[in-house]
Amino acid sequence: TGSMAGYIAEITAFFNDQESSGNLALVSNVTKRFLSSLKVPVSIYYVAVNQEQQNPLVLEVLKQYQRSSSYIKVKYVDLQEAKTRFAKYATTGTSISTGSLIVEGQDYHRILTPYDLYDISYDQKGNPEVLGFTMERCLTSAIDYVSTGTMPRVYEIEGHGEDTLDSLGLLSVLSRSGYQVSKLDLSKHSAVPKNAEVLVDLSPKYDLKETEKNELLAYLQTGGRLMMFFDLTSTFMNDKMPGYQDLLSKHGIGLIKGIVLEGDKSHYANSPNILLPVYGDSQLLTPLEINNLQMFIPNSAAIRELRERPSTVAITPILTSSDNSWVRTDLSNNSAQRIASDIPGAANLVVSITGNGKAGEGVTDYRMIVGADTQFFGNISTLGQIKGNIDFFKSCLSWMTNDRGSFQIGEKSLF
Repeated sequence: TGSMAGYIAEITAFFNDQESSGNLALVSNVTKRFLSSLKVPVSIYYVAVNQEQQNPLVLEVLKQYQRSSSYIKVKYVDLQEAKTRFAKYATTGTSISTGSLIVEGQDYHRILTPYDLYDISYDQKGNPEVLGFTMERCLTSAIDYVSTGTMPRVYEIEGHGEDTLDSLGLLSVLSRSGYQVSKLDLSKHSAVPKNAEVLVDLSPKYDLKETEKNELLAYLQTGGRLMMFFDLTSTFMNDKMPGYQDLLSKHGIGLIKGIVLEGDKSHYANSPNILLPVYGDSQLLTPLEINNLQMFIPNSAAIRELRERPSTVAITPILTSSDNSWVRTDLSNNSAQRIASDIPGAANLVVSITGNGKAGEGVTDYRMIVGADTQFFGNISTLGQIKGNIDFFKSCLSWMTNDRGSFQIGEKSLF
């Protein structure tokens, strides 16, 4: 924790200099518009009474929130008072410490720890690195929750050997961004829960049962939102598992059994299998483009668009390889050069899909995001966890939930 405290002290000094010179806006117009629409009282308790405990950067943000709405009240409490006063919140699993923010509405609350206010990444040795200041995103999401009592509900599909949000380092990211995450075993339900705003399926290793596939199709037809990321070891790599392929083919795509190799040196890192993808024309990439963030995708398979597809389906490539790349379908051949059996040309790595739900029932169009790699969300060998990859996942969820949860609020980046 000593090194982490040092990191945060340096970052705070950096932002204080930027703020004093007028180069940094700490609260965005997105938050200001949200606060102007607030109609219920919300109290924010800052656990730091004396000047030595108070972070000037946090103080300034709190002042700007309070100026933006008459319903926001900021109060200061010492640690002992906070632990006594808010003892009833101790069962939530988040402890109160100096520097914490306790956001309290009439019926709901949320505790933000000092570390929640920063974007912290860890390399493979567990060393922390502070990448940015995320207080606005976390605090605005917290205020939204305590004032409404609702959070976007994300269901994580399990039962097919999936990777988990937690194992990929994404669960804490979602929690800080204002999402409520639950597990979903489709085999134990006759239908997807009605409160599911988004379903996430990460690197399944075993196939869908027919009943499970039909549950997902029915969910989409009622305006559902489904994110699916596969891997070279996933279901679609096993020819005996047609369930996922059939689900995807009904929406105009398939997955190619092969690995994408890049021939353009400006589009790979270290080796041709670690892709620096080409960004498509999509709002999903706006947060990355604004902050000039690069994504890294290792060992990706490819997505093909089918000639025969429903006329109501629209497919948009989000991330691709360059025109000077190819898909290696002969996985026993390790040549770094193109061979005769390779499929040449740009390959789709991630696509979005929109389609119409049941006609005549006022159903919102459904949305899907499908990727041919999952491991890029976690730690990548020698590179650790990549900030651009994590921000892409958050942007996908924002698009899926119509910008609920994270409000598409960017952090104050150090890049």
